Amino acid sequence: MGLGDHGLLAVGQDILTVAEETIRAMVDEDSELISIYYGEDMNEEDAESLGEKIEQAYPDCDVEVNYGGQPIYYCVVSVE
Repeated sequence: MGLGDHGLLAVGQDILTVAEETIRAMVDEDSELISIYYGEDMNEEDAESLGEKIEQAYPDCDVEVNYGGQPIYYCVVSVE
């Protein structure tokens, strides 16, 4: 499940697909930076793969992938 400031943004069974759909719902024409903080239940390989897909989808945005270590959420995303 992907949540944003205005509620539910995406739902699905695959974590990476839901994360991509959530980010797609968050990005607009003014977006410049996408930061992905992956939690303790997501491995670094999956997080980096997500970051690469987002970089390809949004070449005009800088994408950062960092370990956040949060215990509940697979990833926390900030779009600025």
